[in-house]
Amino acid sequence: MKKFFYLLSSFLVIAVLSSCSSSDPVADAPFKWYTMEEAAALNSDKSKVYFVDVYTDWCGWCKRMDKATFDQPEIQEFLKKNFIPVKFNAEQKASVQFLDKQYDFNPNAGRKGSHDLARMMLAGRMSYPSFAFMDGNGEIIEISKGYKTPEQFMPVLEKVAGMLAQK
Repeated sequence: MKKFFYLLSSFLVIAVLSSCSSSDPVADAPFKWYTMEEAAALNSDKSKVYFVDVYTDWCGWCKRMDKATFDQPEIQEFLKKNFIPVKFNAEQKASVQFLDKQYDFNPNAGRKGSHDLARMMLAGRMSYPSFAFMDGNGEIIEISKGYKTPEQFMPVLEKVAGMLAQK
């Protein structure tokens, strides 16, 4: 009987410890959109790729994509497993500190102004929604533009994940 309780307690301790240890806080957590600052803090070793949804508050297609595509469990699971998912408002006024550089809103860029970080991520070609994939050092890997259904979007994610796997 003592042997049984010893085995049971050992099993429970191992189960609890293994559930507490996390090798990837993004992949192991429920789906969440991060800010640029939060994403950089999570990626301090620069090993993960950032997926950045660049949107604006007035963009109808951005809102539709939030509901039709980003709300899909398979999209969320793929994003959090392979990337650090970030939402970035291209017209936000607040300055952003990202990878040791400060980015600001420029009221003279475009009709309504735009954020320097958004212009950097989209190589100056502003349209919404747009999606930037950046390595841990902030280098652009891929830019994808326009509304996509889940069926159209998953191949984009798989393509970039496949490119990363080959490196």
